[in-house]
Amino acid sequence: MAFLPAQVVHLTKKSNNRSIEFGIVLNDENCEDMMMTEKILVRPILNEQDYASSLAIRRSVFVKEQGVPEELEIDHEKESHHFLALYEQLPAATGRYRLKKGFTKFERIATLKPFRGKGIARVLMQSMQSDCLKRYPEYLPMMHAQISVISFYLKLGWIALGNIFQEANIDHQLMILPPEDPSSLKCLADPETAQSIRTFFEQKI
Repeated sequence: MAFLPAQVVHLTKKSNNRSIEFGIVLNDENCEDMMMTEKILVRPILNEQDYASSLAIRRSVFVKEQGVPEELEIDHEKESHHFLALYEQLPAATGRYRLKKGFTKFERIATLKPFRGKGIARVLMQSMQSDCLKRYPEYLPMMHAQISVISFYLKLGWIALGNIFQEANIDHQLMILPPEDPSSLKCLADPETAQSIRTFFEQKI
């Protein structure tokens, strides 16, 4: 994972009567790719500080809260595109995607408990989806989604396929984000692509 040179703009925020300084990283590449609402900022991770914030969120949610072993949680770091979401300049959520055969695999999507229910994960996912589809239009977005959040992804246009299975002792289901025109998808030319995906698109094409 390569980090690009960046300009750091320091902002100050008061929290519990304390002044906290945050580094907001700006450069020619991620200024264009950032997604912002009134309180939510999503940006690609391009420096060590943001990556450390992302890992802290993942450890809090997956390792401490859900009991996932750290050796399973921290993997495929260098080949992934990582994203960080801030809420009022505070690191609040994170996610990533990576190329896997003919797919862009979305994973490690997590929001810290105090920031849930504020729409942060929705803005994060929309930003990741936009970046993914722009960079890799011939790759099908897919994920192994936890059953407890399937309904959230359905609202974003994802489709659940196949049977429920377990990863790290947690129930998951395969989900995909189908494009309007699937004819150029690389995964459909791969005989190892899951039959549930092939059947779904056979009905569409």
